[in-house]
Amino acid sequence: MKTNRILATIMLVIFFITTYGTNLALGAELPDQPAPSGLAITALYPNVEKPIGYSSSDGGASGFYADIGWAGIDNPQGITVTGKYVNIYLQESPKGYRSARPVFLKEKDLPAGTTPIRMRNLNSGTVYTANAKAYYTYIDALTDNTMKSPESASSNTVKFLTDINVQCETTGTNKFKITWDDVWNDGKRINYKLYVSENADFTNTLPIHITKNEIGLNGPVFVNESEGKLTYEHKVNDAGRVYYVKIVPDLTDSEIIRTQDPTTVLVSTYILAKTTKMAITDAGVIWKLDWSPVVTGISTSDVKVSYQIDKFIGNVPIPMLIEESTSTFITVPLGEEVSYYLIRATVTKDGHNLYPDSVSIVSDKITLQDEKVSSTPAMPEIVSEFVDSAGNVIISYADILNVDNTVKIKGELGTNTATVLWRVPKKADGTIDMDVLYDIWLIEDPNTIDEPKTDTLIQSSFTPGETNYVMDAADNNKVIGYKYKLEGLTANHTYYFKIVAKKYFAEKIDDVIQNVEHASAPALKVIITLPGGAIDTPLIPSNPPLQIRKKIDGVSDMITDKSVTIQLKNRWYEIFDTVTGEWSYDDQKSRADKTSLNDTPPYNPVTTPPDNITYRKVSYGDGVTLSVGCQEYYEGIDITTIDNYALEGVSTAPNDEREDATLNAPDNIPSDTVPPIYSKHNIVIPVNDLKPNTTYILWVRAVRDGEPDLISDTSNPIIFTTLPSPTQIVEKPIVPNFNYTYASDTYIDLGWELVDGNTYYIKYGTVDNPEKAGPVITVTTEQIKNSGVDYIRIPGLKPDTLYYFWIQAEAFSQDMTESKKSEWSDSLPVKTLKDIPPTTPRGFGTSDKTKNSITFEWIQEDNLEYILEVASGIDYNDVKQYKVGAVSEYKVDGLKSNFRYFARLYAYDPAKDLISQPTQSISVRTLRSSDDYDSDQDVDNVIGGEFIDKAPKVVGGTWTVKIVGVNADRLIQVMNTDNKLDYIVDVSEPPSKADYIAIYVSKKVFDKLEQLKENISFKTSTVTYDLKAGILANVITENTLSEQVYIFNITLQPSKPASKANELLLKKQLAKMEVTLDTGNGIIEISEFNTPLVVNYPYTIMNDYVEGKTAGYVFNPKIQNWEKQTSWNKYDPDNQSGVISFNSKTSGIFAVADKTTSIFDDIYGHEYESSIINVAYLHKLKSVSGRMFEPDEEATLGDAVKLIFDTLEYQYGSEYMESAVKAGFIKGGKYAGTVCSRQEAAAMVTVLYEIKTGEKVKAEDDITSSYSDYNKIDKNLLDKVTFAVENGFIPNSSSSKLNPTGAVTRGELMYMIEKALALAGEIE
Repeated sequence: MKTNRILATIMLVIFFITTYGTNLALGAELPDQPAPSGLAITALYPNVEKPIGYSSSDGGASGFYADIGWAGIDNPQGITVTGKYVNIYLQESPKGYRSARPVFLKEKDLPAGTTPIRMRNLNSGTVYTANAKAYYTYIDALTDNTMKSPESASSNTVKFLTDINVQCETTGTNKFKITWDDVWNDGKRINYKLYVSENADFTNTLPIHITKNEIGLNGPVFVNESEGKLTYEHKVNDAGRVYYVKIVPDLTDSEIIRTQDPTTVLVSTYILAKTTKMAITDAGVIWKLDWSPVVTGISTSDVKVSYQIDKFIGNVPIPMLIEESTSTFITVPLGEEVSYYLIRATVTKDGHNLYPDSVSIVSDKITLQDEKVSSTPAMPEIVSEFVDSAGNVIISYADILNVDNTVKIKGELGTNTATVLWRVPKKADGTIDMDVLYDIWLIEDPNTIDEPKTDTLIQSSFTPGETNYVMDAADNNKVIGYKYKLEGLTANHTYYFKIVAKKYFAEKIDDVIQNVEHASAPALKVIITLPGGAIDTPLIPSNPPLQIRKKIDGVSDMITDKSVTIQLKNRWYEIFDTVTGEWSYDDQKSRADKTSLNDTPPYNPVTTPPDNITYRKVSYGDGVTLSVGCQEYYEGIDITTIDNYALEGVSTAPNDEREDATLNAPDNIPSDTVPPIYSKHNIVIPVNDLKPNTTYILWVRAVRDGEPDLISDTSNPIIFTTLPSPTQIVEKPIVPNFNYTYASDTYIDLGWELVDGNTYYIKYGTVDNPEKAGPVITVTTEQIKNSGVDYIRIPGLKPDTLYYFWIQAEAFSQDMTESKKSEWSDSLPVKTLKDIPPTTPRGFGTSDKTKNSITFEWIQEDNLEYILEVASGIDYNDVKQYKVGAVSEYKVDGLKSNFRYFARLYAYDPAKDLISQPTQSISVRTLRSSDDYDSDQDVDNVIGGEFIDKAPKVVGGTWTVKIVGVNADRLIQVMNTDNKLDYIVDVSEPPSKADYIAIYVSKKVFDKLEQLKENISFKTSTVTYDLKAGILANVITENTLSEQVYIFNITLQPSKPASKANELLLKKQLAKMEVTLDTGNGIIEISEFNTPLVVNYPYTIMNDYVEGKTAGYVFNPKIQNWEKQTSWNKYDPDNQSGVISFNSKTSGIFAVADKTTSIFDDIYGHEYESSIINVAYLHKLKSVSGRMFEPDEEATLGDAVKLIFDTLEYQYGSEYMESAVKAGFIKGGKYAGTVCSRQEAAAMVTVLYEIKTGEKVKAEDDITSSYSDYNKIDKNLLDKVTFAVENGFIPNSSSSKLNPTGAVTRGELMYMIEKALALAGEIE
């Protein structure tokens, strides 16, 4: 039979190797799937549909799609695959005002040969980045199931832009609105080319360039952030005409793939109409309706235009007539109420519609009213300021000054900008005339004011918008005026702002209705921009453009023992502070020059030119020099009174050889045709002949040559100290930082980065106040290094006490004549532990033994005493304790010969009055004497032949042994008179091979054993059953005439139960015993014992028993599962023999076994193997579907939630994350694929404990504050994390660091779950 098993095993290994190769056959990792190659945008239907486009039938819900394909998927090496599949991942380039969407799986489980494929339901006008990953399927040799491999690495990436969705809406007879997608790429808005043409092929049509600078909330291109759209209103010439519109993205990123021929959208302007009341008759009122003709631009005779006039009563259209002319008469019966009329034009060519059905050429709503009398609007009334109804100035053209000439209200006039104000035009009823438009000229030659040149017209038919409104906030934001801002002007220059108001009226000219313009007389405003040049006193050199120059490293100041080098600029930008009324340089607001190539300054004078209102440019030109003052510093020095300088007449010409001019803001305003011009601006000034190790104050004034010289105020001063001479140099040490802590109960170890030659000072106390700290501890670097460790120990501390530590460093010069101390560090809180008992003694054993004594030995530790306990039983009921003191061995006398004793040792700390955990018990037998009963076994009473009847033969595989009748009576008589406590029935050697042993014992024997409190054992070849006194006391029967006999049916080699057959790794042969009682009237099955049966398995190899892993089990037939029992062992290393024992309340099948690792194939020998198995045995982990647990993989939040729900045996579905939020395990908004942190896992298992126990936890002592990374703990999770730390839930945390934000592995998570279940009482 054994040979057959070996052959079967060999055949199975050969099958694995031939089928899957040696690697898989021996449990190696799966081969990696190669990544897909050649990912590209590839048309699904070439020459039929574009690879990127729109399809209402095959583009998904949105209609927008992109086709993508790949070159091929290579096979993995060393495995037979049943299929290869591809997953496509996308990431959107987010708009700047929206949150970024994470990478998402767009298409999954695509067969590798299905290429290309169509990605449907994409967002229009969106830049996507795509990549692909592959995986394969294979047949699992053990289960014959089809399994999936992990995904491959990512393929190459592909970047593409979906089609831009363009929509047009008619807004007037000469304008329409264009709306399209707001496209962003890599965090920036793209530019566009807008084409508007009168013909379909866009002949001779130049683009309108729309850049990100024209896009904003105030236009001219408006942003709708809620919809992600841009809107622009375009003006054209003709009413009732169809225009062709397309948007072309102007991309600088060549990697982006897009459609090269964007979709063209058609839109029509409204037909212009005019109504005239002709007469009133009995039939009604007769009106004449005239309208402008539809212009097609096609002169062929086969183009026909007809017009349908509909009248609307309410919103119900009623067709009236169709005309081919552009005029008709309408009679409106008296009393008939018509809402409005509408003209619809139909254009055909060769009998077919010329334009698509989506294009409607219609008029706006026409109401019958007397025609407006053509009139000329009034000349615009230009004003210098607007005042609200409460008398407060809203806006002013120029500065309004106080009596002392300080600025009271900042005006809009600057060196290069001006804002012109004029009143709103009004109708006769006092309302604003919204039909008034404006033409605006900006003229520099006064001789051309009456007939200005064409290029001076800066606005034509300008309609003021909200940004041009001047509103009275005190009167419900009533619009009282208009404003127009001019920018890019020349300083100290005269301009002439000419403005004309105009209105359009529908009038018939040459029998055609046209818009006729009526214009006002022009209004004129003379603008003189503020001076910014050399007629002023030079401005104060700004600070920080004035600074101590840095060395080439960009960090160190250029200061020596005798000199300092300063640096300032001859050009910078300042910002106006409306609170102080002053200009100043602000590095966070007005800096325009880059500090590095990748730097983005806060102010861009190209996009926001200085206007002398908000920003101004300061520069030193010809005729300006610098004076540098430098004096020894003393407290209270007033540099404004000092009139002598270290340097005078210093040139303002730039002289910095290291300066990169391209980092400076350009001198001009560059464009597509004008390149930027860059200049250097740094002025480097060395100041020499200074004293070593001396503090100076330095300042600068700007001077303009003249009669007299114009001198600026002093700059902000710079205070600095020259370096000491080389022999006195000592650098101030940096503040040390504690980088190592270890806390015990009476001491704390501290470490930091040591610097040779430094001395360190440490002070500490129990409050976070360095002034209340105790004496300072002084230690040098050399002292610490000579000690052999890299830390110092602070002894004599109180247990369970929070201490605060501070450290200071002192550095010395080479000659030790000078020194400098660092600042004291911030406090480091460290808490000592509670009193720690001594560790369990090491090396406990025996050194000598006689027939009456045993000498025990161990490794002695300093300052500890020892307590020895010796007993005759493993339960230590008769224990004798010896307080042996501070020794390393002890001799125990007065013992019995040839007797087995059990001993264990404790360590005792007299200073703390604490005792350690005991050592593992050792079993030692004293030597035998000449009168000992037997030399090879304990002194037990084996029942002999005068009391027991053993059958001479094995019949039918069963050997029968009986203690009944007179033999039972004799045994009872002896039991009454001897001094024995234990009796053995030895059935270990049947007369021949036996499968079963049937032991018959009279009930009166067990009744007597219960009375005498004595025990009986059945010893088989593999196991001994101990039946303690009273084991059958729960069996109560009526008296019968026959003798009542217990029958113990022992199976010597029982079969392993089929169910759960692989859940135990047997260490010994199974054992089985069943008990019945023959009362004479029938057979009673004994299913449960009154006191537990003790099952004893002997063993000789020490490693057969592993603490915490090896245990006794009893098979429960009701639940078809093994139940772990309380187990213990004793082992005599001298005689190499031991016994594994466990209790059982029932008869049945017994086993000694290790927990198997067959649940998962990848946890054997793992540090968290026992945790995983303990939890998995208690609760089915349905979230782990395969044989691999992957204990070292980082756990995601989804993993953690599912595993915890498994321990609750909660039936969860796809909405498990929402369920976890409701249960309090996680916070809302968490993504299942996010890696779970250690603090999140700690909080989750704490909630698991709360649910298991029904108790709300509250951490009693915030021990987490002693960790150096305490501040990284999420304060919302602090209470639960603290509870987890207190109860030992969190693995792999050092004495100083908790690492709360680090990722938790799946194995660590199971360890934490096990600890929570153990604390809740579910796991022993």
